[in-house]
Formats: sequence, structure tokens, C-alpha cells
Amino acid sequence: MNEPVQLTRTGIQEIDEQHAQLVACLDELRESVGGTGAATAAQKALDTLFDYTRRHFAFEEELLAQLQYPYLADHIAGHQTLIADLAKLGNEVASGKEIGEQLVLTLRVWILNHINSEDMKYARYLVEA
Repeated sequence: MNEPVQLTRTGIQEIDEQHAQLVACLDELRESVGGTGAATAAQKALDTLFDYTRRHFAFEEELLAQLQYPYLADHIAGHQTLIADLAKLGNEVASGKEIGEQLVLTLRVWILNHINSEDMKYARYLVEA
């Protein structure tokens, strides 16, 4: 699968490490698609991605709240959209729906675009503050 979007670093070490881990979770999910035992592997990979994404978002939101980031409400709304989509996908997979490669690519693009756009906004804000 071609990688259309590259990960941009925010310059905040812990956040950048967490973003790299999110990409690793996406890679694990991508590798689980279509192989032997794919449904079980995909469910496990999706659960890992869901759990890690929630932890990362909570960390990021707490940091931004402490720093009084003025666009925090919008940032949180974006997070909630992805969490809801991941939860829905998890329910669908649990009920037997297969995860396709295109869906994994769509998740990857959404997450990387969020990092490269929305997260870079707060990174610039923190540098300027």
C-alpha cells in the first residue's frame, strides 16, 4: 500500500513518540488485513489502535488544557469524531464485517492529516506563546 501522507513532527517529544506509536498501530492493523485468521487479528489490532488513540487523545487534550490552547474545543471535537468512527468500526468487525485495505488507508490518511494539520496548529501556538 502506498503511503500518500507522511507524518510531520510537532517538536514535542512525547507527542511525537505517541504519534509514531499511532502509526505503528495502523501498520499492525494493515498487516492483519486479508491473512489467515484475519478477522481475529484485525479485531485485536483495531482494539489496540482504539485504546492507544483514546490514551493519546486524553494526554494531548490535558496538555492543551493546561496550556490554555484557544482552539481546544474544536480539537477535541475532531478527536471525538475519530473515536466514534473507531468504536463503530470495532462493533462492525465484532459482528463479522471484514476490514479492507482501503478502510485502513482511509484511517491512516485521517490520522496523519489530523496530525499534520490540527496538531501542527497547536505546535505553532506553543512556540509562539
